[in-house]
Amino acid sequence: MTSQMISSSAFTNATVRAGEHVVVYPTFGYPIDGGDAYCIAVQGTIYASGSISLRKRMMIRLLKRFMRVDPSEIDQEIFDARIRGFATPTVRGRRVAIQVGREVFPLKKATNRAGHFRGNITIPRQRIEQASEDGDWLSLRVLSHDPDTQFEGRAKLLKHEGVSVISDIDDTVKHSNVISKQELLANTFLREFQFIDGMSEQY
Repeated sequence: MTSQMISSSAFTNATVRAGEHVVVYPTFGYPIDGGDAYCIAVQGTIYASGSISLRKRMMIRLLKRFMRVDPSEIDQEIFDARIRGFATPTVRGRRVAIQVGREVFPLKKATNRAGHFRGNITIPRQRIEQASEDGDWLSLRVLSHDPDTQFEGRAKLLKHEGVSVISDIDDTVKHSNVISKQELLANTFLREFQFIDGMSEQY
């Protein structure tokens, strides 16, 4: 489904509440209607404030035990940052509106049971040219009831012609060691990411 724009002053039944946190995933937009407009694919997750449930605390303990790592070797700051997206409570049924420049695009569907939202928004090319940072990237902002809180993402604007590379990152760009479940989990949740030499230049 594609959302159409409305004035920001007309959309008052939005969206993110105080204390909630939104992650907007990096995304892309592509030209449609002969280049007169862009379609932007929007995705993200809304997280609730509050403590981690007993079930998820047990999951975290089991994860640490499975990795067979001495507690003294765990960098708690890294682990907390990596596990947050899996352990933090999410918000179901929340409507989301995306602001681009001065225009607001309410998404058709509310967040699902995992707190995830997704949808496409259509923006006229003229609006894109006014709002884009440099013609290549577009800033996306999720409306919040708290004016002092902003959640933003970016969309890469694709050209009419060109080549796009879609690739996994595990053991191609980032060292993960997927053949070992314990090492894969440790490299994902416990260690600083290690990039594979030369691959960024290849991409």
